[in-house]
Amino acid sequence: MKLVKTKQSNAKPTKIGDLNDTLWRVYISWQTLYPKKACKRNINIELKLIINNKLKTKMKLLKLTFGILFLLTVTSCVTTLPLNRQFYNNKKVGVILQVDSIGMAKAGGQGLLDMALTPGNRFTEPLKKVEPKFNLNETLKSEITNILNAKNKQFQFISEKIDIQSLNKFEKPNADKKYSKKDFRNLKITNSVDEIMFVKVKYGILVSYYGMIELDKQGYVNIGTEVVDLSDNSLLQQENFQTVAKVNGNWKKGEDFENLKNSIQDAINSSITTLKTKF
Repeated sequence: MKLVKTKQSNAKPTKIGDLNDTLWRVYISWQTLYPKKACKRNINIELKLIINNKLKTKMKLLKLTFGILFLLTVTSCVTTLPLNRQFYNNKKVGVILQVDSIGMAKAGGQGLLDMALTPGNRFTEPLKKVEPKFNLNETLKSEITNILNAKNKQFQFISEKIDIQSLNKFEKPNADKKYSKKDFRNLKITNSVDEIMFVKVKYGILVSYYGMIELDKQGYVNIGTEVVDLSDNSLLQQENFQTVAKVNGNWKKGEDFENLKNSIQDAINSSITTLKTKF
């Protein structure tokens, strides 16, 4: 089968580049040769070949780029402050662990219409089905216990549900220290602790998009930590990190979405390893 090469227009190609121009020329060529009885099957074959050859490399680059963009998005507004060694003193820390329900996160470039047309509803039921298999709250509680016990740090988990967003905004003084944006100081008296370790966790499936096109799916965990000295609300540590893990095979396949579950579990395992390095 031969493709007839037409003369290229002097007009500059669009932002999509040579691919758009190539596809258009292929289409025009076939329309010229077969104005009424174009062989649609052959056209489709040729177009698919061109798309596969031109886009395979681009898609890989887009997946990597959007993964990085998502990481930058969730961490760019957070001040990173390594753990102050004064944390390992004889003071007692109260641990607030908040693990969100399993969910879907998005990465990539999307407009408002793209976001409206890709709400991610089809992931809701599969995620709810695998959620009970993780018990992430208890897993992290156990790991944090091991970390603090290994450092001989006095601690207690604060079991009462605290709405962090409802805490007063902290008016920081003119000082060189870094301070938490929320005022945790009232917890000193109500819980008999000197410091607060706030651990916020999100997890589930991360879907990368290019407009409305799904590029990739990964299991992911995002953990934000904040350690606050309740004497003045200053920060002893602040971190935010994310781990992802690829889905081996089709995310919907496997008994009870086994492929999806394994991907999220791999991300959880990696996040625990990273968490240990922060303390």
